[in-house]
Amino acid sequence: MVTLMEDVKSTKIFPNQVAIWWLGQAGYIIKTPEDKVIFIDAFLSGGSIRMVPPPLEPEEIECDLYLCTHNHSDHADLKSIAKITKKDDMTFVGPKNVVKSLLELGIKQDKIREVNVGDFVELEGIRIRGTFCIPTDDTVLDTEGFLLQTEDGITIYHSGDTGFHDFLFYLSKYPIDIMMVCINGGMGNMNIEEAVKLTRLLRPRVVIPNHYGMFAGNTADPVRFRARLTGTREEAPCEILKMGEKYVYTRKEG
Repeated sequence: MVTLMEDVKSTKIFPNQVAIWWLGQAGYIIKTPEDKVIFIDAFLSGGSIRMVPPPLEPEEIECDLYLCTHNHSDHADLKSIAKITKKDDMTFVGPKNVVKSLLELGIKQDKIREVNVGDFVELEGIRIRGTFCIPTDDTVLDTEGFLLQTEDGITIYHSGDTGFHDFLFYLSKYPIDIMMVCINGGMGNMNIEEAVKLTRLLRPRVVIPNHYGMFAGNTADPVRFRARLTGTREEAPCEILKMGEKYVYTRKEG
């Protein structure tokens, strides 16, 4: 049986495409046509509190960039990061409190890049911008989302954990291909109706809901999100991903 990481490494991505694997919660793997592999908010620990087992083990992780939106354990999973065996082959990216935790974990300074809200960097050919969030509690006031742009211009927006605010409309100036958005409505995050509203404001080409199905007391129904979103033909298609299975997005011109 092919493992998830083997699938990632063997998958060939063509120009104007990206491949995405959902890891559960708000975690994803992204692979670009230049064979760059990006992890975002991978949550692989949790033991018995998880509703589903992790789709891979931390020791299997191989990537170019490892991004964390904020310092909650289901986004910056320090227990799992400590077990990654090829940490020196990747660059870790996150806001200041994530950077502090990574340094305390023993990650080398030159393998960490601090990116805060409003910052812009280019790493491994991937353009990364930290985006505004409404923090979900006062321990993560530096929480952020990410706008990623691949080598051939596909733009991915990961909302991170955020409450809804009209100011998030500023992101509409970026042509978003893929939007990854929290829908759980608990712990300060957007609920389904708010996530639908934000999707309609930003008008991505595809939207992928997340932050459900991991913890029994903090979940939501992605099918209901899709049903609320797709009321007219003008709405963005909604892709509900299965954990560990590959989704390939192909950008169509026009």
